[in-house]
Amino acid sequence: MKLYAVDTGFYPRKNIGLKMENIVALELLRSGLEYFYFQTRDCYEVDFLVKDGLKIKQLMQVTYTSSFDEIDKRELRALLKTYELFKKHNPKLVVTWDYEDIIELKWFGKRSLVRFVPLWKWLFRTQLSYT
Repeated sequence: MKLYAVDTGFYPRKNIGLKMENIVALELLRSGLEYFYFQTRDCYEVDFLVKDGLKIKQLMQVTYTSSFDEIDKRELRALLKTYELFKKHNPKLVVTWDYEDIIELKWFGKRSLVRFVPLWKWLFRTQLSYT
């Protein structure tokens, strides 16, 4: 279980990643979407498993990075592992500080496309269909 603050000003200035994650949580809440923190039995964690009714709409990670090389590989492995658990073609998204790309990731025989999008662009997702 993760808790998020209604006012992101309560977080320390140095923890930008935590503020970014909180902003995403607030925006998902404002959008009326259900979201959950998800952890596999192997302790892989996905920041947001986004649902629309009974349907899993998206798997999301949030990270304060500016390039692919800066992204912690455990976050990417967690996306792929969770994707495999649900056996669905759910979009996988990593919200970053300013890195953008679509990459096919491979890990222990698992392969999947993952979209990377900057936070500012994700916040305008209704116009850009990044939901």
